[in-house]
Amino acid sequence: MNAQGTECNNGAKSGDESDVDCGGRCNKCADGKLCTINEDCTSHSCVGGTCASCSNGIKDGEEADVDCGATACPVKCDQGSTCEVHADCASNNCEGNVCGAPHPRDTCIDGQKGELETCVDGGGECQPMGKLCPTCETGAEPGACSCNVDNDCEAHRCSSLGSCYDCANGLQDGDETDVDCGGYTVATHPCNKCLDGKLCVANADCSSNSCVGGTCVSCANGIKDGDEADVDCGATACPDSALCAQTSTCLTDADCASQNCNNNVCEPPTPEMTCNDGKIVILSRFA
Repeated sequence: MNAQGTECNNGAKSGDESDVDCGGRCNKCADGKLCTINEDCTSHSCVGGTCASCSNGIKDGEEADVDCGATACPVKCDQGSTCEVHADCASNNCEGNVCGAPHPRDTCIDGQKGELETCVDGGGECQPMGKLCPTCETGAEPGACSCNVDNDCEAHRCSSLGSCYDCANGLQDGDETDVDCGGYTVATHPCNKCLDGKLCVANADCSSNSCVGGTCVSCANGIKDGDEADVDCGATACPDSALCAQTSTCLTDADCASQNCNNNVCEPPTPEMTCNDGKIVILSRFA
């Protein structure tokens, strides 16, 4: 024991010491002293044969930056720190020898909704990797199918409310006005137009271009439906080209091509109308 004590205080590197009077069986070595194994150092970090510290406020040993770096320290370096390899960084992303933000190669497979993702592991920064957001089926978890633009979605349709939807899933979802159709007033990439009898909010939603009372109606189906004054005609339901002919049922003058609705029947224009219209009208003497 006395021999060991003398050996550890003789001012020389002797015995199994890694540096002068420290390491091996002697006291542990301070930062900067030579070492063979981690146990030789007070910092418990022997890097490249030298004791280094990960808490001395100095970049030493094989630290990538001050008191951090995978090779020298258990502590990873923060963003903006100097680095040599990805493993030096808490973000696991070393670019140009600087720790950057987490890379999509990691964030898009971690099972969490990252700051730059629109859904869990999809959309946003994950787009270039082909990681897109699914359609919001019934019962979908909140955030599982959210989006900002069409390209965030597998079906390439993002609703005005920020959810992915599909025009061929047998559901009324997204901006659709009825199942798999409509949405022309708000959608950037709307579905097919709706057939007669389907729900709508505007004429543009309907293949007939006629939305009346929230339902698509047709001015060419041979049926008096919607707000038509008579079969396939009337100003409220149909465009000007489908105004009602004489003897058709009408509600107002505007329903009639003649602009003369009398007792709910379209009649010929009155003289007051024809005598001031700048046109020549030939009337039969036998009329």
